[in-house]
Formats: sequence, C-alpha cells, structure tokens
Amino acid sequence: MIEQSTETVSCSKCGAEFEADILTGIDVALYPELKDFFMQGMVNMFQCPECESFFYYEPTLFAYQDIKEGFLGIVFPLSYEKDADRHIKKFREGITAALNEEGKEYLEPVFLFGYQSLKDFLEFEDKMEIEAEIAEHICKSLGLDSFKIELPFARKHGVQRVIPIQRGLDPNTIYPATLEVYNHNQQLNSYLSLAKAISINKDLPAMLLKVKVRGRH
Repeated sequence: MIEQSTETVSCSKCGAEFEADILTGIDVALYPELKDFFMQGMVNMFQCPECESFFYYEPTLFAYQDIKEGFLGIVFPLSYEKDADRHIKKFREGITAALNEEGKEYLEPVFLFGYQSLKDFLEFEDKMEIEAEIAEHICKSLGLDSFKIELPFARKHGVQRVIPIQRGLDPNTIYPATLEVYNHNQQLNSYLSLAKAISINKDLPAMLLKVKVRGRH
C-alpha cells in the first residue's frame, strides 16, 4: 500500500506555492525500503523550485502500516496534539469500521502526533525487538522456555513480546524467569520493566499466557 494525493504546498522559507505528490499512507511490509526512507526524514520532504531550500510538508493525516508486525500508526499534525482527545475520538470510529470491513480487525491503531513521535515509537519497537532476540538466546542457555505474546497486547501494556518462563508454562514462574534473564544481562531494561510490572499486577502472568501466540513456547 502506497497512498498519495496531489496538493498545493507552500515553501516554509519563501512562501512560493507549487504542486506536489504527498504521501499519506505506506505499508512497510509490502515496501520494506520505505521504513528507512521514513526514518531518514525523507517522507514528504520537498525542495522549493524558487529558493531551492528544503522543507517538510505535514499532511493532515499519515498512516504508517506494517501488517507483518500488526501495527497501524495514525499520525496527526503536531498542532493537533493540544486537542488530542477530540481528534482521536472523531477518527477512531471511522478507522475501526474500515479495518473491520477490510478484515484487519486485529490491528489496533496507535494514534500519534507529529512525525517525530512515530520515529521515536519505531526506534523503541526496534530496541524491544533486539532485546527480545537476546532474551531468547539467554533463555536457551539457561534452560528456560519462552513464548511470544500478541503484539497489540504488548504495545498496549508496554511489555516485552517475548516472555521468559520455566518449563511447564506455569504463570507463577514468569517472574523468577524474567529476573533470571535480566540478571544474566542487565542491559535488557525491558525485562526489568516486565518484572516490575508483574510485581505490581499479580494477574499479569496469567494475562500474558492468555495472549500467547499459538504454537510458540
């Protein structure tokens, strides 16, 4: 998916107006190269034909989709953040209906304001993925099991997507297994955060097993 529209844009430096093709939606699962393009700040970056300066154009709405990761980011202009609840409420009903119609009800939209917030989110996701891969290797070396949970749940609750557990899938062993992984490598801050979350919410281990991705333990 690549969505775009032709709009009249104004140079932020000299005010000159010209027509430009604005990207309003991308799916990086279909076009992986677009993720790097976005992270480098090149999406909707234009050069003014008059003064030749470069400037960024912020569309009213930008959709960043990654079907493989079950992610849909809806990015509003940064100026909308001061009235965030109203904009999200207005848009949520329509996007939910559209996703259900397309058979994508498993996607839980994440609403963000400004491109930088999406960039920060994606960098955080990449960091979580790296820590998860390291944790999987540690689990194997320590004789622990691990399982993956559904990504929408992990994002909503701010927890890792790979959960350490002792043999037998007893939810009561998630906490000690998580601490064991963290103590093995104290650079894995997401696992320290997971342990803290479990110590606060005693129901969390059982909840994690309920959203376990099938066929993985």
